[in-house]
Amino acid sequence: MNPSKKSTFVVRLLDYCIAPGALYFFLFCVYSFPLLLHFNTHFFTHPLLDGIQNVWNLWWVDKALTVLYQSPWQTPYLHYPFGVTLVGHTLNPFNGFLAIPLLRFLTLLQAYNAIVIFSFVAGGLSAFYLAYYFSRSYWPSVVAGALFTFSGYHFIHMETGHLQLIALEWIPLFVLCAHRLLARPGLMISVASAAVLFLVFLCDYYYFMYCCMFLCILIAWKALCQRKLFFLEKEQFFSLISFLIIVAATTGPQIFSLFSLSRNEELLGIHQPLEYSADLFSPFIHGAFWRFAGLTEFYWKRLPCYFGECSLHLGWVVIFVLGYAWRKRGQLKEAGMGLWFFVLCFFFVLSLGPSLHVFGTKVPHLLMPYQVLSFIFPPLRLSGVPARMSVMVFLSASVIFALGLRLLAERLGKRRWVVAALLAVLFLEYFPARLSLFKIHVPDYLITLRKEKVAGGVFDAVNGRTLSLYFQTIHEKPLVFGYVSRIPKSLDEKNDVLSFLFQRKDFARLYQDFGIKYFIVPEQLEIKDDRLSVRLLGEDGYAKLYGLSEKK
Repeated sequence: MNPSKKSTFVVRLLDYCIAPGALYFFLFCVYSFPLLLHFNTHFFTHPLLDGIQNVWNLWWVDKALTVLYQSPWQTPYLHYPFGVTLVGHTLNPFNGFLAIPLLRFLTLLQAYNAIVIFSFVAGGLSAFYLAYYFSRSYWPSVVAGALFTFSGYHFIHMETGHLQLIALEWIPLFVLCAHRLLARPGLMISVASAAVLFLVFLCDYYYFMYCCMFLCILIAWKALCQRKLFFLEKEQFFSLISFLIIVAATTGPQIFSLFSLSRNEELLGIHQPLEYSADLFSPFIHGAFWRFAGLTEFYWKRLPCYFGECSLHLGWVVIFVLGYAWRKRGQLKEAGMGLWFFVLCFFFVLSLGPSLHVFGTKVPHLLMPYQVLSFIFPPLRLSGVPARMSVMVFLSASVIFALGLRLLAERLGKRRWVVAALLAVLFLEYFPARLSLFKIHVPDYLITLRKEKVAGGVFDAVNGRTLSLYFQTIHEKPLVFGYVSRIPKSLDEKNDVLSFLFQRKDFARLYQDFGIKYFIVPEQLEIKDDRLSVRLLGEDGYAKLYGLSEKK
């Protein structure tokens, strides 16, 4: 490589990757303090929510691919002895693939925490690239990346442990690729766009659907602006066809499996959209997950899901800059300002769900666009959480913010202290509530269970649906039941049989007919069966392990 070109490459790498990435990492440390001090000992998630399920996901993808050499979308390790499909589960295999090399030198706990940090830094970088592509202004784009990745939406899902939703880093890159796909069609951009969309798919089905919706909006918007069906032109047509063929080849099999499963089986665990819809004022009033949430308690206490999905404020600084950008939209036509505002409004209206809520009160007899679109596009009904569409609201807002901040800084000239003051207020507006840490104590009986040689399932009647998943990563034996996001109703009926036999203390049938060889039960429960013996009592006296003796 030419020395001058090498020097230019290093400078660009420093300016457009390392420097903004370091800034986002620093901001993550500040916003999440003192989490990083507990990187080696505590999970970055709330103990009672879905984080441990996603820890299990990382373990399972690694085990399925590197030990069992099988597809990760089916597991015999949960809902033993029947097994369960993970097609409808929030498996987020991309994070699982990312964990495979990490688990070669990190613990499962460290790998989970590292992936959380990666998603925040990478999410900021990808939004920075998108904003810079349209604004051509460095620092406003850096701020736009921070706005996107440190949104209340992102921190809420970090708290709840939704690792699949934390992994939003590929959405801005796909949006950027989609623009390039239509602006400069060709085989290379078709392949790149399809590859990035596949990465989105491997993170979350919701995000995949939102990206597909964005692409449809983009195509329709460009056709209306040009007043012609531009996508039928030869070069554009073959570029789009190539893109669609690759997308069908990569995501098609899983999408077909998901729709086949939902058509042939009733899936349990699907959310009700009415309960997980945004409130009309949610972008304008700080929610429960703000550090100073006591100031707005009068509002968020009225929301049905105030702690989680509905805390979606944009912040007043962002709203001010968006208003300024709208006022100056005539100067920003080339950046597609009209499109960005349309995308923002489109996804915000859909995030309101099937019924409008104003200050937590449902407005009756009002037909909402979400209802219409879910009728036209039935797959939308599988999502069940309209409020998550706000991720596209934050993305659109971040691009508009970069454009508006650039114009504002140019107008202010030497009075840059005004911009600095706005950014200081923005920093406080985006300060999240104190984030949770979770340290798991591993009972000795799990180590004993891991050493047991008799193959068979484990009936854990003590540790609950999430903690038992984590304990499986230690003893590595098939688990009766298991917390999966969506399971077929027929499987749930089979599980009822096992629960009934356990309640009747019919252990003979459980180990003879179903191969369940180990039982983790409360300390006060005595199992009177000659073939089952106590292996170890929990050191706290709370639980004990029974195992099947092959000598009897």
